[in-house]
Amino acid sequence: MPLVRRLLAVNMSTSLLTIGRADLGPSVMVAAVIPCARLYAWIGRELTAGREVPEDHPFRRWLVSYADKPINDSAKTLEALLDKQIQPGEYEEVAQAYRRAMELEYDFFDSFGGCLGRSADAAITVPTVLVVSGSDSGGGAGHQADLKALEALGVYSTSALTSITAQNTKGVQRVQVVDDEIFAGQIDSVISDFKVSVVKLGLVPCASQLEVIAKKVGHLPMVVDPVLVATSGDDLVAQKNAEDVLATYKEHIFPRATIITPNLPEAQRLLGRKEITGVYEARAAAQALAQYGSKFVLVKGGHDESDPDTCRDVLYDREKDHFYEFTNKRIATTNTHGTGCTLASAISGFMARGYSVPQAVENAIGYLHQVIVRSCGVPLGQGTNRPLVHSSNSIWANYC
Repeated sequence: MPLVRRLLAVNMSTSLLTIGRADLGPSVMVAAVIPCARLYAWIGRELTAGREVPEDHPFRRWLVSYADKPINDSAKTLEALLDKQIQPGEYEEVAQAYRRAMELEYDFFDSFGGCLGRSADAAITVPTVLVVSGSDSGGGAGHQADLKALEALGVYSTSALTSITAQNTKGVQRVQVVDDEIFAGQIDSVISDFKVSVVKLGLVPCASQLEVIAKKVGHLPMVVDPVLVATSGDDLVAQKNAEDVLATYKEHIFPRATIITPNLPEAQRLLGRKEITGVYEARAAAQALAQYGSKFVLVKGGHDESDPDTCRDVLYDREKDHFYEFTNKRIATTNTHGTGCTLASAISGFMARGYSVPQAVENAIGYLHQVIVRSCGVPLGQGTNRPLVHSSNSIWANYC
């Protein structure tokens, strides 16, 4: 074996040994092994479909053996094992281990002149979310929170900004809506180039933008967070537009949505109710909202003060007429700016990675809970609505 390939093989072995010795847990180890299985399974599928490996390829006989069905099955088995083993706090380390291992595999095959190597990329679907939301200059909520959450979960995010907001931990000072033409252009640029797995909607401040969304990406799986009011209580949708926006959500967006994720104030506004309190009223609200057509409705319980120690979120499956409840201990903290954006983006990320909606919701709630715990006491901004810390880098603990 030429020196370059020998060194690359050593690099792969060293990387696996480093992970094993670091005792990072079984999920990280499995993630580091999956790229090998997935890449060779792809080679096997290509060979079975008739792709020719050059006769003079030094590993031709070795590669042909990967056309066997067991190789493809082993890759699927490893992926299923990772889904079962992974814990919410491991997502970033797992993603890093996976990416590093895949890069090493690509480098190895590229050393043969490109006849195999990175062309395998075309057969590997990278989970990708189109994030449609408003920018937050303070970085705590909105588009910034969306991108941070998806990055932490190992999901690639693309963007279509609906608005630019001037806001911080003290409140929202101004909202500037993006022109419909440039808004539509952003979506066109993304969907003409990227294979979007899921669309995530956050702040959409005008009805015309909602109509563009329905027309251009309404056929894709969609997570809809019907943002109307900021955590600070400031309106994000102008009063003059509010009724048209609500009507367009109900007529054009909710019937196309995979899941909608209103908090209690948003559910109250959508249903025209004065107050929704307790889990039974949340259930009734979820059922009522499902009548607008969404497959799932998640009514978030963070604003429910009837139980000061517990947060209960209610998920309703319209097709099965079934409820799921998720209960977590309420955390006393001012670092809660962007929790709704983060949760909806995490749901979209897990859906993009292939999880069912109920499992995606459960995982996303677990991720959000972990992020809130990690963020407690981090002194960002001078107001009462401080941002979340999405990175699991241990350096953030120094600020608590």
